Amino acid sequence: MIKRMLSYGKDFEQEFVQSTYEQIAKHFSDTRYKPWPKVESFLSSLSPYSLVLDIGCGNGKYLHSNPLLRIGTDFTQNLLEICSSRKFSVFRANCLSLPIKSCSFDAAVSIAVLHHLSTVERRVQALEEMLRVLRVDGLGLIYVWAKEQDERVFEDQDVFVPWKSAKQGGEVFQRYYHVFVEGELQNLVNMVELDGHVFKVEEGYYDKSNWCVILRKVPKQN
Repeated sequence: MIKRMLSYGKDFEQEFVQSTYEQIAKHFSDTRYKPWPKVESFLSSLSPYSLVLDIGCGNGKYLHSNPLLRIGTDFTQNLLEICSSRKFSVFRANCLSLPIKSCSFDAAVSIAVLHHLSTVERRVQALEEMLRVLRVDGLGLIYVWAKEQDERVFEDQDVFVPWKSAKQGGEVFQRYYHVFVEGELQNLVNMVELDGHVFKVEEGYYDKSNWCVILRKVPKQN
């Protein structure tokens, strides 16, 4: 059934990603409080006062410290309200169409976002938006769920992952994921080109059941 529904793209994601996260935002945030060391290491490696965009910032767990200038964006209103209550700088936007001037940011991160997009075309579009908002030589970091995990077994790459509400009785919400196989993320990155620029893969690695890449925006070589 999920294969048939994937053709719906935007409407499918509205039901099984955006609506789900609006409903589970508080419980989700309560379980997402500790930054991952390698993400923090990437951010710590940036020059002081670099302007950093967190695309799909969730509850803002990577927006908390200086000397970087960090701004977050997410599509989930209830998560943004949590960020605002913590005095973080955030705005609401879809990662496929960011209301940001091109070449504005020194770095960008996308942690556990791309795997919620239901088609290759939409994943490429999200990567193009990251490429667009980065300045030339700017850096990006992307994390996506891996199909190759010890704690979960996935029969397919397009799956529903349940989230049980913390309320008594525990309503179950379904979240859509496209889980990536080894090499798929880097191949996807290689499909991206915009205004004569591409991503150069600086590093690819596996971390906490995720495939990850560090990218640099560079002019395309003819």
